[in-house]
Amino acid sequence: MPSVFQRIIRRYVLPPVARAAGRSFLEAAHDQLGIGHASCGAGGEDAFLRHILTPLLRRRTSAVTVFDIGANIGNYTMRLLEAVPGASIYSFEPAPGACTALQQRIQSARVSCVPLGLSDEPGTAAIFDYCGGPSTGHASIHKDVFSTIHRATAVQSTNIHLTTIDIFCAERGLERVDFAKVDTEGNELAVLRGAKHLIASGGFPLVQFEFNSMNVVSRSFLKDFYEILPGYRLYRLLPSKLLHLGDYNVRNEIFDFQNIVAAHPDAGVEAFRSHIVRAR
Repeated sequence: MPSVFQRIIRRYVLPPVARAAGRSFLEAAHDQLGIGHASCGAGGEDAFLRHILTPLLRRRTSAVTVFDIGANIGNYTMRLLEAVPGASIYSFEPAPGACTALQQRIQSARVSCVPLGLSDEPGTAAIFDYCGGPSTGHASIHKDVFSTIHRATAVQSTNIHLTTIDIFCAERGLERVDFAKVDTEGNELAVLRGAKHLIASGGFPLVQFEFNSMNVVSRSFLKDFYEILPGYRLYRLLPSKLLHLGDYNVRNEIFDFQNIVAAHPDAGVEAFRSHIVRAR
């Protein structure tokens, strides 16, 4: 049980400090757990790229393949180009306007801009975005993301083509994707379900995906990600480290902005123990 001193700190000291910063105690606590935009902005992705992903992939003796799924206009692709020299990068962006901007911005022979969406089945779908403007980073195949999360009163839709990671890799002769970043505004679980054969074969060792309020709309739980990635270790990005979440626990079903890294034991992430903390 917490000591009397700890209870005093929690009850009388921390809430006023949080209020003084214009934030709730829960928001302040979430920052320390890698949850919410403030903690992400503090450099969680940059620290992961610099301290773990770059040295990890540089150890590979064979060609390195990276997927940026939901690339939008290429901000993360640009970071990958710098962080993982020599890697072949496939940047997937199905929204026509964003894909055009991506193709115009990225002028590297190492990057393939792919105008397709990824999901659990090939086909076509509508992708939704705000009315009357260019493609945004909020574009989603889940229309209710806009009314429920973004409070938008009007949206526009565009038809897009979908494929799966398994089909795409089979067509390209890719037997391994060394790292994938998945940011698909609520469709992350479906994307990973489309990689079940690659996951089973050991060819999908490391993936980073968003988990947030949009999972309420798509009705996907963190438990679903544990199940589609059996044996993987799940971590949450902190501002400067990874928080190992351990075995599934319902307390981690927090539908607020966070980045999760799922690593197969053979991926080698645990070699960077100085950058990993353990959930208690």
